[in-house]
This record gives sequence, structure tokens and C-alpha cells, in this order.
Amino acid sequence: MGTRTLGIDIGDGHISGVVLEQQRRSAVLHNWCYLPMADEVEPAAAIVQLCEHLAWDGEVCICGLPLSRMSVRNLVLPFSDVKKITQALPFELEEQLIAPLDSLSYDFCLGRKNGNGSLLVVFAVEQDWLADILAGLAGSADPDRILPAMLPLAEQCNRSRPNREPFLLVHADLHSMSIALIVEGKPMLFRRLAHPGETHLHPPFILEGDSVLAQSPAAEQCIALMAHSIEQSLDFFRMENRVGVNPASVILAGPLAGMDDSLVELMSSTLHLPVERMELIDQARVVCSDEQRASWQGARMDRALAIALAGKKKDGVNFRQHQLAKKMSLVSRRRRLLLPVAAVCGLLLFGLGYVGFDTYNLQRKDAELSGKMREVYRATFPGVTRIQDPYIEMQAKLKSLQGTETPLPYFVTGRWVLPVLAEVSRRIPASIALKVSRFSINREGVAMKGTTDSFNGVELMKTALSDSSRFGSVRIVSATADKGKNEGAIRFELQMQLEGM
Repeated sequence: MGTRTLGIDIGDGHISGVVLEQQRRSAVLHNWCYLPMADEVEPAAAIVQLCEHLAWDGEVCICGLPLSRMSVRNLVLPFSDVKKITQALPFELEEQLIAPLDSLSYDFCLGRKNGNGSLLVVFAVEQDWLADILAGLAGSADPDRILPAMLPLAEQCNRSRPNREPFLLVHADLHSMSIALIVEGKPMLFRRLAHPGETHLHPPFILEGDSVLAQSPAAEQCIALMAHSIEQSLDFFRMENRVGVNPASVILAGPLAGMDDSLVELMSSTLHLPVERMELIDQARVVCSDEQRASWQGARMDRALAIALAGKKKDGVNFRQHQLAKKMSLVSRRRRLLLPVAAVCGLLLFGLGYVGFDTYNLQRKDAELSGKMREVYRATFPGVTRIQDPYIEMQAKLKSLQGTETPLPYFVTGRWVLPVLAEVSRRIPASIALKVSRFSINREGVAMKGTTDSFNGVELMKTALSDSSRFGSVRIVSATADKGKNEGAIRFELQMQLEGM
């Protein structure tokens, strides 16, 4: 069983609803109902009654409002970015609407771009009126979206016209006309045109199902007045917004779409445009049985059907915003949380897999290097039979062979120590009073610390040692007066760099 969607159309004198069931890629007609609604009946009570007739307990509910309950404005803004439009729109509407902006729920649809700017169609409705409707539904229905009923009807008409020629949609009943101008697939104009009096359509017309009976010659005059009202509205729109667009055809919908062909031809000749009737159930390829098609009243149900067809669309105009926004149920919250939780779990599994694979590669490389080090260790020290950690054990072996810093044999054999001592002793003049406190030799050079009687003696020792071929350079590290027990003595330190021998 597929997802069921209820489309509710609140009209000026009626309420209608269509239930569609989404099966794969097809929309199946499930049920529908049309109820007259008196002026004193509240819309919430009418919706509850409608849901009882339809035995509604489905998932998605969309509610369409008549243009008579909202303010519709056309605005031109010098940019087309939706984020900028959303930020600037409240300031523009303050000058356009009479009611305070915080008492209205409003939204917009983006029309055709006008140069670097955009033409907007803005809809606004009283928040308190919507809040009363939502509060009075008593759990029978909780609309996911509330929008102008003409908007989804215009969108469905646009889908059935692949040539994208501009067209005028006229939805007419016994009370008023609602028109929509679509240019290049974008809505540009929505207007409600009230009939000029009761004599305009009543008694000239009587509705019997989807048929319209003309019972007096005044019907032709009524059609002419309707066409004249449409022309006036289009002219005013062009003049106010400085756009030069003309519709290529007129699509007639609503109860008056069932009038005689002669009256349709009269409207066409008055508007100088071809007029065609809407058959939405065929254009949208809604699946229904022969029995359903025989009893289907398309002229009365077209807006409700278009609203139900828009149920799967999640973006677009929606008056349920801010404090009127629909509260998510526990199931919906769980569904919304399911995707990020699944994404996090997937990332964790991927990370664990990557870490495991990387650890395996590192362990394999470590085993290869350990095997190579063991081979090198055995080749260097053939007498070793047991190896625990080849790297550490080889370092220990090499240090034991090298000693602390300079190989031990150089000092044991006397090849370095004695010649260096003899050179230093021979070079230092005997006239210098000298006492050596420390004498150290390493591979780099010789360091000598001690005391003498004058700074001049330190300089003489440096000069004498610098002439030796064994020392590459001789420098005085320090030479200071000793203020301790030996007053008048000079403490010094010399460093001599050894040349290769």
C-alpha cells in the first residue's frame, strides 16, 4: 500500500477534497468529496466534516486557500538570490500591506527574472485565522502544508504544456474568478476578480454537476463582462510592473468550464485568444477505474486534485511557518534522526576498517624490517645465538666496542696521548708559571684548564701552541682573575683542535 495524500480546497462557497494513493510512479484516485459551505460555517468545521466523509486517516495532508482570504502582491527586487530576498522581503512588505507584518503569515514564489532583479509574487494571510483553523481540526487532519489553491493548479497546467508558451489560467465559479499568468514556466500574476453583482452570474447561470445551464440571454453579457475584467487586470499588471507579456492562450477551469461551447467561443473572441478547457485527471495521468471516471466531477474537483498531486513536493509556498509550523511527531523525529545516525555509523565502520587495514600493513612492514635487522645482526656478530630485540642489542654491542667517545686502543697504545702531552709541554715556555688542573683529550681536540700568573702568560701559551702542526686552531675559552685563595693568579681554559695524524 502506497502513501495516501489528501488535497483540501477551501473555496468561497464550498470545500472539496481528493485522496490519492501513490503507487510506484503513478497516482491512483482513491476517494473524493465535494460539500457546499455556507458563509456562517467555519472552515475548521467544514474540514472535519470533509474528513469524516472521506474516512481520512492517511499520512500527507495539503490544504489550499482561496485568494479571497489573502493579500497578493507583486514586488520587483534588484537581486535574485533567495537568501537576500528572504532578508529584504519584510522591509518591502511593511509598505505594501495594511495589517501589521507580525500578524501575518507570508511566503513568496520567484517569478521571471527581470534584468538583474526578480519579479516576486507574495502571498500573505492572517495568522490568527489560520491558527483558529488548525486549533479546530480536533485531530481529524493536520495539514503538512497550507498554500494558495491556485498555485498547484497553475503548476499542473504548466507541466502539461511542454512548449512553455505563456498562458492565462482562469478558474471561475458562481462567486468569482481567480486568474494566474504563467510566463516561461514561472508564475507572474495571481488575482481574484469578484463578479460585479449578483446579476452577473445569477440567475444567468445554474450549475448541475459539471454542466452549466444558461437560462437567460444575459449569459452572453456576463461572459463579455468577465473577459473585460480579465483584460483590465492584465493591463494594470503590465503598467504597474513595466512588463510586456501577453498570454498565448487561456485555460478555463472551475465550475464555469462546463458552459456551452458557444459561450467559450464568445470568451475567446472577446479576449482574442484561444480558450481551452482543463481536463486535469487526464493531463496528470491519474489512474482511476471506469466507474470512478464516470462519476468524476472535474470542474469542481480540479483544484483539490492539483493540491493532492502537489503533496510529494516539499518546497514551495507554505504558510505553516514559525509559530504555525507543524510539530514533528516522535516517529518523524526518529525518521529524521535515522539518516544522520546511519551516516555516523557508516563513517565509524569505514574508519575502523581503514585503521585495521593500516595496522595490518604496518605490522607486516615491521615484521619485514625485524627480519632484515636479525640477518644483519647475525652477519655482523656470528657468535650470537639468541636475539630478542636486534636493534637495541646491536646498539649495545657497538657501544661496547667503541667505548665512551673515542676508541680505547688509541689511548692504551700511547699513539696519541704521549705525543700530545709532549707537544704541549715542549711548546709552553718554561718561564711561565703554570699549574694544570684538568687536561682532557677526545677525538676532536684537547681541553686544558689551570692557573698562571698573568694574562700575558695565557696569550703566550696560545701563541706558542698555535705554531704546532698538531693543532689546527687554539682559542682561549676563558681567562679571569682568581679572587680565591691564590690572589693575583689567572684562571684560564684553552681548547686546541687536533689535526689528523
